[in-house]
Amino acid sequence: LGQTNPPIFTVNGQVNPNLVARPGEVIRLRVIHGGVTQYMNVSVDQHDLHVLAYDGNTLSQVETEQTVLMAPANRTDILIK
Repeated sequence: LGQTNPPIFTVNGQVNPNLVARPGEVIRLRVIHGGVTQYMNVSVDQHDLHVLAYDGNTLSQVETEQTVLMAPANRTDILIK
């Protein structure tokens, strides 16, 4: 298999998809890093990520981050407001 430099990440098969939400709407995402070798930074322009869980383990408090670093095979549940 060929490699791209830099690697291309997809969301449901789309490169750099647009998430559309009405004002005040909250989007919940489960982000799964399906790669095997590289770490991946997850962010959404102009929005904080409210992390609910890592790898299915619910956090005792929501963590608010600008970027979430994911290792290969990790799963993260986040809210975007």
